[in-house]
Amino acid sequence: MRVSILALDGCRAGTVYGVRDVINVANTVAEAQSGNSGTAIETNIVSLDGHRVLAAGGVWLDGAEAAIDATLGPVLFIPGCLDRPESFEDDLLKHGRAARLIAQHHARGQTVLASCSAVFILGLAGLLDYRPTTTSWWAQPSLTRLFPKAQLKPDASLTESDRVICAAGPFSYASALLPIFVRAHGEQVASLVGKYAMIEEFPRPQAAYRSAYVQKRFYPLPYRIEEIVRRLLPDKPCAERVASELGMTTRTLQRRIRQSGHGTVKGLIDQTRIQVASELIAASTMSLGDVAGAVGYSEDSAFRRAFKRVRGVPPSQLRRAR
Repeated sequence: MRVSILALDGCRAGTVYGVRDVINVANTVAEAQSGNSGTAIETNIVSLDGHRVLAAGGVWLDGAEAAIDATLGPVLFIPGCLDRPESFEDDLLKHGRAARLIAQHHARGQTVLASCSAVFILGLAGLLDYRPTTTSWWAQPSLTRLFPKAQLKPDASLTESDRVICAAGPFSYASALLPIFVRAHGEQVASLVGKYAMIEEFPRPQAAYRSAYVQKRFYPLPYRIEEIVRRLLPDKPCAERVASELGMTTRTLQRRIRQSGHGTVKGLIDQTRIQVASELIAASTMSLGDVAGAVGYSEDSAFRRAFKRVRGVPPSQLRRAR
């Protein structure tokens, strides 16, 4: 098996070389288990014309082969290369040729794997329609707007359907490669690779990573909601109070949040409360009961349920990991 890495202008050099590193680890583990180096997964870096590529941060990637049938392996990996949600639509127009190449590769029965914003190029290739899809949480509103037929799974860090794999984060490629390792080396080796390289076989829900502070520039309304909720704690915030603070009706606020692709006001409030709780657990010696009270939960059981729903793990596990 060969995994070809399609380097496009704006991609991150660390992702391109990181994929090769993770695959090298998998090959090492597989050889140690079987004693047979002949089953190694090959990798190669390709570009549209075989020319060097200008990666993010002004880093030049040299040594790419031209992306033609003879150089492409059964798996084509496309690293994220877009980082401005406000101009995704215009930036995508530059990648029409890459989208056609990806569509043709998939049509020949091959697998395509995209991480982060490269998922948008899969959409341009027509590969997201009516298919379970994910991308980074901060890019999801733009994905929903540009590709309304995609079946977005907003909390999923990884989706796989009919040889189309989407990895949510720019560095989620490690988890995304595990299905490839299963195909090449089997379940046991893939599991061992996960243990050896400390790769999450079951990544946490994306709710664990959402933060309005990161998305302030692109989504000011969710950012303002988070600011209000943090200020109101330890009082239990509600949608009505938040809407009042923003000078609008609850119905208007609910509609604007829904249209922005950020779910519900209650969901944003709960995410903020659990984010604050996570910060307190990580940075203080407060008991979990006191943490629950500090973010507006009067019952420990309700706090634990909400924490696990948002973060994917119970608060006690986060405390043990300190």
